[in-house]
Amino acid sequence: MRDSRGFTLIELIIVMAIVGIISLGTILGVGILGYGNAKSATARIKSLSDNARIENMTKKEEYFLVIYHQDKNYYLSIQTEKNGIRINKKTEKLDLRKGSISFQNKDGNRFLISSQAVEGVDVRDKLEIEFTKETGGLKTNYLSEIVKSIEVECNKSSYKIHFVEATGKAYVD
Repeated sequence: MRDSRGFTLIELIIVMAIVGIISLGTILGVGILGYGNAKSATARIKSLSDNARIENMTKKEEYFLVIYHQDKNYYLSIQTEKNGIRINKKTEKLDLRKGSISFQNKDGNRFLISSQAVEGVDVRDKLEIEFTKETGGLKTNYLSEIVKSIEVECNKSSYKIHFVEATGKAYVD
């Protein structure tokens, strides 16, 4: 028998098929990560809005939920106001890679929360949600707006948080 040192065509095709399968799995895995990011970010926003609403109703200070975009990241902050000065009670960074957060006000206008201007899109640098003391219902924020819904998008998956104006309660769609 002769010593053959090369690859046969069959071996080369098998190696290429294995590399293709691994590449496909990687691409699908990255897509699933984006899906999880949008879902977890939506859950965090809803959870902190519920938290801010309850804190506002049970404590003597006013509590607000603020969502803002800074350094290519989104942040959630529960804030209170004492003597006209805003104080952060809790701030956390959302794990939302390559995603976006937008909101719709009661008038039906849609705004993207971003620290940079985007051509053809109405942009706000932050969203502030305020609640009434008595019922926990939504009240107008510093821009005289009431938030109707928040949408979290990432890698072609999106979730929407709807707010009930009278009670301030939120549900995810």
